[in-house]
Amino acid sequence: MKKLLVTGGTTFVSKYVAEYFVNAGYEVYVLNRNTKPQVQGVKLIEGDRHNLTGILKDLSFDVVADITAYNEKDIVDFVNELGSYEQYTKDGEMKLQFFHVKDLCKLMEVIIKEKPEEHILNVGNALAVSIKEWVKKCYESLGKTPTFVNVYEDIEQRNYFSFYNYEYYLDVSRQSKIYPETISLEDGLKDAVEWYLEHSAEVNKKPYFKFIDENLLES
Repeated sequence: MKKLLVTGGTTFVSKYVAEYFVNAGYEVYVLNRNTKPQVQGVKLIEGDRHNLTGILKDLSFDVVADITAYNEKDIVDFVNELGSYEQYTKDGEMKLQFFHVKDLCKLMEVIIKEKPEEHILNVGNALAVSIKEWVKKCYESLGKTPTFVNVYEDIEQRNYFSFYNYEYYLDVSRQSKIYPETISLEDGLKDAVEWYLEHSAEVNKKPYFKFIDENLLES
């Protein structure tokens, strides 16, 4: 049985990855601070990725899936603490170039099974969209039309929107060689809407609309 270590494992993408590979028959370990309920069937390694004090040094994994890294320090601190592992996968947050979590897990399976020569891959759909286009598509998937309000730059964007105020476009040609077909943004959003409507109580909602109503809309 393959041994897989997933960072996080309790929310969003990392939770889905943990559940996916438990159901696929892998021995799944998760690394987190144990502040949220764990996925059934995983083995918990409790700790902070920046202060692991050697708890991973004597452990060996076939694959390490680092889902929760955001910057170079996150990666370096974590990799320096790892003991033995065969493959390391980093999945970063895509701001304007999206990737369905089902595609992510299937791509990881391809990498695990086929061991491609390319060890570092950008992942994402080949087509990118602007933030405005993405918002429109989100509303369309619910049968609604958004209203846009211009916001001055001195207001921190993360107070009212889920993404930081920057964008980048990744070259996913290496991914396309081994995993050419991906779920479209439109189909992915429909899937996400169906999931949300069934599981909205499980979602940790940010007070974006409250901030917008109180600070950005004219009375």
